[in-house]
Amino acid sequence: MAQEFSHTIKNSKNKKHEMAAIKIDMSKAFDRVRWKFLFHLLEKLKFPPHWIQLIKECVTTVQYSVIVNGQISKPFIPKCGLRQDDSYFFVHLNQNSINFFSTTISIFCKDSGQIINYHKSTITFSLNTPSQTRSETLSTLGIMASDTFGSYLGIAMDITTSRKQIFVNIADKSKEKSYLEMQVP
Repeated sequence: MAQEFSHTIKNSKNKKHEMAAIKIDMSKAFDRVRWKFLFHLLEKLKFPPHWIQLIKECVTTVQYSVIVNGQISKPFIPKCGLRQDDSYFFVHLNQNSINFFSTTISIFCKDSGQIINYHKSTITFSLNTPSQTRSETLSTLGIMASDTFGSYLGIAMDITTSRKQIFVNIADKSKEKSYLEMQVP
């Protein structure tokens, strides 16, 4: 679906509908998403208490080991946090939408403990976006413009090859990952 939105934005020529894809790069520190925030959010979303308890157990009882110089470390237990990857947002460009987006992201970061990496976050504009709108948007958000969409969840967002080739690449990555996992003693 993200590829379809990207394709629409890239090929949009409708003067009335300026659009953009915003890629927000979150800081990679493990402890950025507070567990308290996650559990509170699940309650607000009216998840059943049993499900919330199951998620709490999954999140709070995990152990990790890392490979350093080919040696597997002793397991360690994280004290808080979840890993969060980059997020894509697809928006119509007008000042109200951009201000709302900026405010919403700020509130989310404050409440969740996440931090945006502004040096790696980007926005890709539709071709019909006037330069003044681009400048105002970049100024409001404090991120860089990009001509490409990059990748999302390891899949290229810019459809420059056939869709069949995209899925062949996914299959190849999956095979490579399976092979690498088999090599770990």
